[in-house]
Amino acid sequence: CANTASRRSGKVAMSRATPMEAPTARAAEAQALVPDPRPDGAPVPHESVLGAAPIDDHPSAAVSLPVSVRDLTRADDAARDALVRRASAGSIFHMSGWERAVERVFHHEPRSLGAFRGEELVGVLPLMLCRTPTFGRHLVSMPYGVYGGPASITAGADAALVTAATRRAESERVGRLELRCVDDPGTPGFVGSDLYAAFVQELPEDPDEIWTRMPKRARAEVRKTILRNGLSMSEGPWYADDLYELFHRSKKRLGSPALPRAWYHALIAELGADVLVHVARRSSEPLAATMSFVHGDKLDFYYIGVTDEANR
Repeated sequence: CANTASRRSGKVAMSRATPMEAPTARAAEAQALVPDPRPDGAPVPHESVLGAAPIDDHPSAAVSLPVSVRDLTRADDAARDALVRRASAGSIFHMSGWERAVERVFHHEPRSLGAFRGEELVGVLPLMLCRTPTFGRHLVSMPYGVYGGPASITAGADAALVTAATRRAESERVGRLELRCVDDPGTPGFVGSDLYAAFVQELPEDPDEIWTRMPKRARAEVRKTILRNGLSMSEGPWYADDLYELFHRSKKRLGSPALPRAWYHALIAELGADVLVHVARRSSEPLAATMSFVHGDKLDFYYIGVTDEANR
């Protein structure tokens, strides 16, 4: 279960996501959107997503350029990341680095879409074609992440992107189109799921304030445990292997498949300073390790692994 800490909102939001194939620590708000089958049962035509008519509901559409959608390429990565940081629906999972890490480790194929007004990128929908032996071929936004779906900075872009993604799903004849949206976009023809929830907590400006928020007795017990066991905490990407070992052990106890070591290293390589790895140790022995993601003023507490002893 992943916890989300943010200075933006103290609300607990219900998720709407159905995971497809990712054997990861899921637990954040998301939404799976699945298009209904064609009512007439007719075969789906093979049509280009770029053949869609431009969609625009911008109030000043008469004097502004229409929104058009095309595939994003690696040449668009810098513009994409800049837009994701501006968009209110943007997350670490929308960033191009997340897509590159998934492609490098799991070999899923990028199908991300961009919405443009003229030459300006105004919206993105991160999307990947996932092939699995059990579930077949699906389009997912985003694999191994809990968020996805469209993120834009102008009216009309979200609708254009979802329409284009739906046509892409039809043309590629996939079994499922899944958009893990933060909020329900109310898109017709999709169904939601209430399988997951996010827990959002405001963070104080002063880290020492966290201690004062704890009940007095609990605060004393924590301090006593730290002193009695000689516990210390360190931060750095070089602790990724400790995280892998401890997370693998935790998943094994639960009877769940773990993620490969290369995944954690790929995230660090592609997302850089937006990835934080912490380890708690007793002397030189790692007892617990975490990997968190930073996006704007939000921290996603995502992966955690602990020893049997520390988990008690």
